[in-house]
Amino acid sequence: MKIMKKSQAGFLDFCGLSLAEKVALSKSPEKRQAASIPIDKVTKELVLKVEPMKWWEEAICVLFLAFGVPNGAITIPIVTALVGYFVLGNITRAFAYLLMGLLPLAILPQAFVPATLHSQLAHLIAKYFSFRFAYDDPIMTHDPVGVNLNQRPQILVAPPHGVFPYGNILSMLAWPSLSGHHFIGLASSAALRPPLFKQILRSLGVVDADRHTAQQQLEQYPYTIGISTGGVAEVFVHGDEEVILLKERVGLIKLALRTGADLVPCYVFGNTQVLLSWWFSGVENLRKSHSNGEMRRSIPRTHSKVSRETHQCHAGTLR
Repeated sequence: MKIMKKSQAGFLDFCGLSLAEKVALSKSPEKRQAASIPIDKVTKELVLKVEPMKWWEEAICVLFLAFGVPNGAITIPIVTALVGYFVLGNITRAFAYLLMGLLPLAILPQAFVPATLHSQLAHLIAKYFSFRFAYDDPIMTHDPVGVNLNQRPQILVAPPHGVFPYGNILSMLAWPSLSGHHFIGLASSAALRPPLFKQILRSLGVVDADRHTAQQQLEQYPYTIGISTGGVAEVFVHGDEEVILLKERVGLIKLALRTGADLVPCYVFGNTQVLLSWWFSGVENLRKSHSNGEMRRSIPRTHSKVSRETHQCHAGTLR
C-alpha cells in the first residue's frame, strides 16, 4: 500500500506583516513556520483582501510608481518640460539640468544593497499590491555559513512577465521572510542601463540575464536565481488571456542541467493585469476589490486552477 505524504502546502500573508516581523522571519526558521498558514485553512477572502493603508502611505507608493520603474521614463520628461516652461522659462535648460543629474548615475556602478529588501519603502510597496505567497512545499534554506552539500541550487521560473514584472520584484522583497535568504533576479541588460532604473533594480539584487552571469550566481550564495522566462516578448501575446512563452526557452533547461540546479515552477498572479488596470480602469478604481467580477484586476479568476499546477505561487492585489 502506498503511503501518501502529508501536504506541507502553506500560505504567508506577507503584506499583513509589520516590517519588524518580516525582518524576524528572515532570521528564524521557527518564526517562519509559525507565521505560515496551512493551505487548507486559507480562505478566498484572505487571498483577495486589499491590505488597508493610510493615505500618506498610498501617496508615497503612487509617487514612487509614477516616477520610478518603468513609468519614470514617461513621467520624468513630462515633469521636466513643465518645470522648464513654467518655472525656468526655458525647456532646453531644464533638460540640460536633468541630464547633468542623470549622467553620473548612468556611469557609476550600482551594487546590491541587502538593506533595501527590508526598507520602509519596500514594506509599503508590498502592502500597496497586497502581496502574498502560497506554496506547495517548504522553501529550501541556504545557510551562508554552513551550506548543506545535499542542497542544490534553485532556478525560480516565474511567469508571466507582464508589461513590467512588479510581482517578480515583490517576490525578491518577500523571499527572505519566506526562506531565510534572498535570491538574485535576472533581467535584460537594456533594463539595467538607464539611470534610476539601474539604481533601483541592481540595489535589489537584479543582474544581467546572460548565461555566464546566471551560472556564476548559481555557484555562489544564495545559490538561487529567479527569472520570468517569457521576457518582453510575452508582453505582446497575452491579449485578454494569460499566455506563457515557455516552449522555446531551452536555454534555461540547459543551464539547469549544466549546474545541477532544481527548476522551481512558480506563477505570479496579476503581472499581466497591473498596468492594464491603470490604463483601462483609471486611478479611481485602484482600491476596488475583486468582488465585482471585473477581469481587469491583478488576480485572474482562474487562479485556483492554475495554482494546482505550480510549486510556488505569488499572489498580489492591485489597489
